[in-house]
Amino acid sequence: MANTEMVDIKLVKSFSSQAELGEGVFYSQARAKVYWVDIYGCKIHVMDWHSHSVETFSTPEPVCWVKEIVSGQLIAGFVTGIFILDEKCRPQHKLWQLPGDAAGNRLNDAKVDRHGNLYFGTMDISEKNASGKLYQLHEPNNAIPIDTGYVVSNGPAFSPDGNIIYSVSSKPRIVYALHLGCNKQPSSKIPFIRLSESQGHPDGVTVDANGYLWVCAWDGSAVLCYSTEGSLVQSYSLPVPRITSVTFAGPELDFLVITSARTGLSPSDLLAFPLSGDTFLFKTNTNGIIDKPANLRIA
Repeated sequence: MANTEMVDIKLVKSFSSQAELGEGVFYSQARAKVYWVDIYGCKIHVMDWHSHSVETFSTPEPVCWVKEIVSGQLIAGFVTGIFILDEKCRPQHKLWQLPGDAAGNRLNDAKVDRHGNLYFGTMDISEKNASGKLYQLHEPNNAIPIDTGYVVSNGPAFSPDGNIIYSVSSKPRIVYALHLGCNKQPSSKIPFIRLSESQGHPDGVTVDANGYLWVCAWDGSAVLCYSTEGSLVQSYSLPVPRITSVTFAGPELDFLVITSARTGLSPSDLLAFPLSGDTFLFKTNTNGIIDKPANLRIA
């Protein structure tokens, strides 16, 4: 689509997941399934694309995200580390352990870049200290921090050519643009977007085929679409205040799947916004970019 200012989204269906903290939505084109998690509810939800039926698996500890690797296996980020999953979404072999010096932190969000590199962030559990980091997992047990200073790290997302990482620092309401140099390591870090107090806090993000950045607004009741220059193109309202993660899905990647949260809302808020924690499916007239499986080779 040439003119992103004409982007239209239309609600197709909502899924009554009623998640405490819905997050980590991911579409596997190979499996034709949508995955999302309820971090605090210790659940992985799996939606079959063709039937829209949802299967839910319980996990032994809070789970933050699910991704696919080149072998076709699934991996998941739990609060303390990254594990291979079996077909029932049960953790099996551990791939990476949160370092002992990060005892007050947990994993939070993750994304695979255009070259198949897995990036994931950590956050301070108390949401007070800037102890979170953005990591790149090169191979099992070898995660390298590429950026630091996050209270809550979210995202990241990547420009269509893969040369910019959009990394979210939720607490100060900033989405940073990390420009990669010739060695594919960040050469500069600049604030790309600053949300106002009325817009809420940036949470999960994704990029469409035009390079536009879609930002979930926690306590903003919206998904915000920004141009490649960082100007707000459109704001899409949702019937819940705490929007958490977004991805493009479907064979043509022309649907949006958006998750939300109930955690921290008062009883009166939950009465006013009863769909909080649900997951929403929208049809769009734009397209996303396929998520590559992570280039992790498991011996």
